[in-house]
Amino acid sequence: MCLCVVHDGPQTEHACLAHEHPCVSDFEPSSVVSNVVLDEITEEVKKIVASGLPAPKLDVIIVGDRKDSATYVRMKEKACERVGILHETHRLRASISQEELAEFVRRLGQDSKVHGILLQLPLPDNLFADPIIELIPPEKDVDGLTTANAGILFRDGYKAPMIPVRCAASQVRLLRSHA
Repeated sequence: MCLCVVHDGPQTEHACLAHEHPCVSDFEPSSVVSNVVLDEITEEVKKIVASGLPAPKLDVIIVGDRKDSATYVRMKEKACERVGILHETHRLRASISQEELAEFVRRLGQDSKVHGILLQLPLPDNLFADPIIELIPPEKDVDGLTTANAGILFRDGYKAPMIPVRCAASQVRLLRSHA
């Protein structure tokens, strides 16, 4: 069965343009899916730690003092704590230079104790995000924003080997389980 996301609503039959056959969208409410996904991640982290490996670590970079960005980062911190992922938030001043931020991201990218990097966007007006994003090693790019990861996601869609966190992970997981 194909589960296409064309509009909201449970049990909605529609024509699937990609597969040229009728499809049924039967997604659970997002809170249910979110809890299922978080429970699965918790179990995966427990297995990693039980095998003797360190718990995964997410480093978040937030530049400046936007309240909406701070709220989003707090939500990520709580999610990490819920599933057992270590996290560190780096709060950098808005006046940081492009070169200083680039060097900071390079250092995190080279740190073997850091498994994922999230650069909170938007950056202040004095900074250009794209060159900084490209400094994040693709294997540590949790948002899937590097050119390499965006290309893989575009090419492979939900079958991509690495699905970024912000890419409707619950829908992608559901698509994988029903494809």
